Amino acid sequence: MYDLKQHFLDRLGTHIDALHSAQKAFLSGSDDAVESIRRIAHSLKGSGGTYGFPSVTELAQSVEEAPAEELESALRALLDHLISLRTSSRGDKSVILIVEDSPEDQAILQAIFPESDYRVYVAGTAAEAQEILTRHSIHIILLDLILPDSDGRNLLVKFRESPQTVHTPVIILSAKDSPQTKTECFALGANEYFVKPVDAEVLATAVRAKLDQAQKIKSELRIDALTELPNRAALQEEFLRYKAQSQRHETPLSLAMLDLDHFKQVNDTYGHLIGDQVLQYFSRHLVRSLRKSDFVARWGGEEFVALLHNSTPEGGQGALEKLARRLKEKPFQSTGDAAVTIPITFSAGITEVTATKSINDAISDADELLYLGKHSGRDQILTRKSDIKERPRSILVAEDDELTADFILHRLKKSGYEITHYANGAEALKSAQSNTFDLIILDVKMPGMDGFEVLRNLRKDSRNNSVPIIMLTSMGRENDIVKGLDWGANDYMLKPFSATELLARIHRLLK
Repeated sequence: MYDLKQHFLDRLGTHIDALHSAQKAFLSGSDDAVESIRRIAHSLKGSGGTYGFPSVTELAQSVEEAPAEELESALRALLDHLISLRTSSRGDKSVILIVEDSPEDQAILQAIFPESDYRVYVAGTAAEAQEILTRHSIHIILLDLILPDSDGRNLLVKFRESPQTVHTPVIILSAKDSPQTKTECFALGANEYFVKPVDAEVLATAVRAKLDQAQKIKSELRIDALTELPNRAALQEEFLRYKAQSQRHETPLSLAMLDLDHFKQVNDTYGHLIGDQVLQYFSRHLVRSLRKSDFVARWGGEEFVALLHNSTPEGGQGALEKLARRLKEKPFQSTGDAAVTIPITFSAGITEVTATKSINDAISDADELLYLGKHSGRDQILTRKSDIKERPRSILVAEDDELTADFILHRLKKSGYEITHYANGAEALKSAQSNTFDLIILDVKMPGMDGFEVLRNLRKDSRNNSVPIIMLTSMGRENDIVKGLDWGANDYMLKPFSATELLARIHRLLK
């Protein structure tokens, strides 16, 4: 899930640069610098508490309230703390491409962006810049307009036409100061425009701000809005990283695809709001069940994918089986006046990611196993080593009319279904409450308990509140149809009906 603390840490560089600049001005005797320092400290005081850094809030408040003679020491303490937080959280360095033909300007720009904070590549021509981009992932580009082999504006157009750099921030550095040149560059996709000679501190702050902004946008584009899990685009990026790490360290890597069972029925029965809450509930438990080194993403709909670091498919199978048991122990419960309890099961396929296997290959393999799990009764977690035995789908039939019951049982058994039959509604209910069925067929009129009462009790039972139910009613009893659908039936059939129609409806509900 998107980490709000990390978002705050990612943006710290801009505040640090701004405070350093204000500190320098303050030590030079600038009165305006005092107001600037206190204003930045006020901003940090609020955001520190919001994002879970009370120490930042406390130190920023000290700066904001410090008397003039203590301001310098308070500011130094705040800066030291911010730099420490940023250093401890930072992973890979930001990568800058400088496209500049002047050796003097190259040296000046490289001095602004030290190796301790950045990895910098320098190109003296447009051709060199494009060659560097084929070999390295660049986070921001500083572009001069006057190059030996091209107008910088033509190169800017190429940056915006390339999928690799279409979203990469580009800052123009040029001696050209005309409004026409500036507006053209912005129209072509430039993010900032600096006229040479540039102010080193302002440029450094602008670069940091653009990097922070780009990182935030990238993070948001990689996050599924509903579950706050990484999305499909993020998974495709992480797959390459996990696969490379697996090959480098010669450790196993597995990919699991998970799909919630009967999720369409949850939406149909309870509405999409409850369905969304079920997806959120499942995603939280999935993340908690796996290790921090694993990667979980929402693939789409009710499908999720997990990259299992340093794990064989059988090892991943054990982890997901624990998740399945946890969900059975703690079914989803909604809140509010009309609270409902919904049991959650899922099917999953887990495949090994080999050196030659692409993400599409891995997804296809896992999906094939997932499909087998669905058709062997759902609530299955399969690998290539699993003993896959497709069990017949089980149907409970509650029908007291002997001729109708014989007709249904004959056709369903012939089609491979496992049938349990009762002529009494109360007995059928008792069986459903102690056994698991894939589908239930209820006649409206039965001795012991009519079909409506059985239906009402089934929908109160966590075992059966999402099992597909077909109601059988006599021709002309439209009130029965409306009542059954209102009470939670998934479908109805009017007697007499054909075997073909009955099988088609059963197939649709079990799909």
